[in-house]
Amino acid sequence: MGTVVWQLNDCWPVVSWAAVDGDGRCKPLWYALRAVYADRLLVVRDGALHLVNDADRPWEGTLRLARHDLDGTVLAEEELRVSTAPRQVTRLPLPPSVAEPADRTRELLVARMGEVRAVEFYEEDPRLALPPARYDVKITQGDGEASGYRVEVTARTLLRDVALFPDRLDPAAEVDEMLVTMLPGESAVFRVTGAVIEDPGALGARPVLRCVNDAIA
Repeated sequence: MGTVVWQLNDCWPVVSWAAVDGDGRCKPLWYALRAVYADRLLVVRDGALHLVNDADRPWEGTLRLARHDLDGTVLAEEELRVSTAPRQVTRLPLPPSVAEPADRTRELLVARMGEVRAVEFYEEDPRLALPPARYDVKITQGDGEASGYRVEVTARTLLRDVALFPDRLDPAAEVDEMLVTMLPGESAVFRVTGAVIEDPGALGARPVLRCVNDAIA
């Protein structure tokens, strides 16, 4: 088994499906690829949850499943004790209470086991009733370029695939994470390094801070 990445990088500036642009900067796809190559994954497909354990140790614990409204309200919950052997995948049919939503456009499924979490929507992005993005941002700066900037985003509404594009402020700036989905009240921290930014506050506003809500809400 294996995968082929096509394509990894662009040879020149262009709009494409590559994971790295012509100047060597990571696009959102690069972060998605890094995530799917993690040793342990929770994946929802075809009415089942798959526990992917590519580690050399068993993966055991309590699997928590919750069906939420887009406003964060918990509509149904399930807990299961599960175990997956090393280098194996365990398939678990979703319990009826979380398998089918009452409204596919306004609900989502959150699966969590230990530190591993997966967020799955019941519809494709263009059909989701995502609210306009609302959030609070706190930006702190370290001493010098090496320390960079800490951008803490707290969701006031559900935020789908939050991404930070600091290279729009300085081509040398890099961020450690992208494509983070947050329920209302949740927070995520993005760390920006590689450049001294003249206006750090711009890290928390468009067009630097974006999410799927901006495109379809």
